[in-house]
Amino acid sequence: MAASSRLPFFFMILHPSIRLALMVPTLVVLPGVTSAVDDADLLRCAAMSSDAVKLACFEALATQAKNDLATQAATSSQIDADAPRQTPSPNLVSGEGEVAATRKQDEFGLEQKPDHKEARIQARHVGEFRGWSGQTLFQLENGQLWQQASPGRFFQVTQQPLITIRRGTLGSYWLSVEGANPRVRVIRVK
Repeated sequence: MAASSRLPFFFMILHPSIRLALMVPTLVVLPGVTSAVDDADLLRCAAMSSDAVKLACFEALATQAKNDLATQAATSSQIDADAPRQTPSPNLVSGEGEVAATRKQDEFGLEQKPDHKEARIQARHVGEFRGWSGQTLFQLENGQLWQQASPGRFFQVTQQPLITIRRGTLGSYWLSVEGANPRVRVIRVK
């Protein structure tokens, strides 16, 4: 193996599925390279329930991206943008049915619905808001229930403030309150 193709030690000690998950997006965003792998494919793989199925899905995407790169290098020509995309079928890779494509706001934050593209939601807190202090629950007027997932305390007494929940990285969600700077990581309970 050539010295230029060696991976750093810290990268090698990562779990293989994490290494693969870190490598696949770089294959997708290399400038001048067209690949049939897109964000929807990555999100679909990330939504798989078991680690083995998830790894198989990411491996199929990596193989597909590798084949795309090899084809482009061999032909040195652009892939027609109108050509149909070939993506691994969820039924072939995972044995699971297709992931529902609904994009309703009332399903925002549910882990079993990873196809949502909304960056944030806003709703009023039900009743008096007293901040957070550990495992605080946040009931919103839209019927959603969120729970504090990161440590920390914040005290502010307000009646029905506007709550904003933003999508973060790696499947996280962050809650902020109208008129206050602090934010807290949350998970959706209902």
